Amino acid sequence: MHALRYLLDRITGLFTLVAALLTIAMMLHVSADVIARTAFHRPLVGTIEIVSAYYMAALAFLPLALITRERGHIIVELFTGWMSWRPRKWMDAFAAVLSVIYVTVFTWQAVIVALEMTDMREAREAGGGFIEVWPSRWVVPIGFGLMAVYLVIHLVRDTRAAARGTADDDDPALDAPRPGTPSGTAAQSGGPSAAGAAPGASPGAPLSGSTGAPEGGAPEERT
Repeated sequence: MHALRYLLDRITGLFTLVAALLTIAMMLHVSADVIARTAFHRPLVGTIEIVSAYYMAALAFLPLALITRERGHIIVELFTGWMSWRPRKWMDAFAAVLSVIYVTVFTWQAVIVALEMTDMREAREAGGGFIEVWPSRWVVPIGFGLMAVYLVIHLVRDTRAAARGTADDDDPALDAPRPGTPSGTAAQSGGPSAAGAAPGASPGAPLSGSTGAPEGGAPEERT
């Protein structure tokens, strides 16, 4: 599992970098087209076709894996906000099952469309010629395919976390109970990380600077 995650993270990082570079390329391309159109009355041929088919497709679908890995999709907790962490984790696992089914079917259909467009050499007319855009069709199944893989990983992790009551150390969820803290939050259990407690102090120990004397009295003498 760790080797698979390492490989997926490297691929995801590469695709994210490609999307970032294409963002810069799109900005430069559109700016050059505006300058050529305004100053020289000679717009760059195929700008609209290239932007819509290549740049926008890459920006929309290549970062899907990164967003899924970081659990960055919008989550509405209108009906689950009152639940404790463990039941919500079971709900996350159930939602992951539905997401895996949907994204897998979407990827499968996107592959079929990409094969058809590749076979017919899909192109768009631009100026006096044609620009082939069929390679951009493969961006969709690549992005959704990696998204489906990360959803499967989340499904496994959410199910395991819900079953044992604690999440993995690298789980992005901020409120996730970690191994070694059964209660989930040391602050609620009165542990050393509770508000006002000094780092490293034991439960029930006086705060830093306290004399241990009763309120309003002198320090208690011990023999």
